[in-house]
Amino acid sequence: MEFKDIKFNLYRAIDLIIARDSYLLIHDINEPTISHRLAMYLTPIFPDFDVDCEYNGNIDAKSGRKYINLLQTRAKELGLIKNNDSDKQIIDRLVYPDIIVHRRGQNGKENNLLIIEVKKSSSQITDEWDCEKLSRFTSKEYENNYDYCFGVFVRFGVRNHCCPK
Repeated sequence: MEFKDIKFNLYRAIDLIIARDSYLLIHDINEPTISHRLAMYLTPIFPDFDVDCEYNGNIDAKSGRKYINLLQTRAKELGLIKNNDSDKQIIDRLVYPDIIVHRRGQNGKENNLLIIEVKKSSSQITDEWDCEKLSRFTSKEYENNYDYCFGVFVRFGVRNHCCPK
């Protein structure tokens, strides 16, 4: 599937949230609720894939969980660690992607189609960590081997910054 098709379908799902679930945006309801609704609307659009929220499983990991590897200096810049906990240049970090479109129990480009990080406009947390996660899931840099074809960051306007009149 090409990115232009994925983008078109993602916009369709976002439009459904605005049309059907504007209450969540107007009242600044928590991000996992909004992510769940987006995943729900994406499910029929990707019938050959599973669409999951906060999915942390990894069939290839010894622990069975999703970890991403990143430079210790980058983790420190992002505020993920306070000091150099070890002398390792690359550290691993347990992650829970907001939404993934994938085939459960399998890795590789043909099975890991899309990873989505969702943020509300009212969030006090910077976008940097979300963007870093997307980068790690879509590249093999630092021995990350998830091979997601595409990573997308979605920001929802909330309160007075949502839903066209």
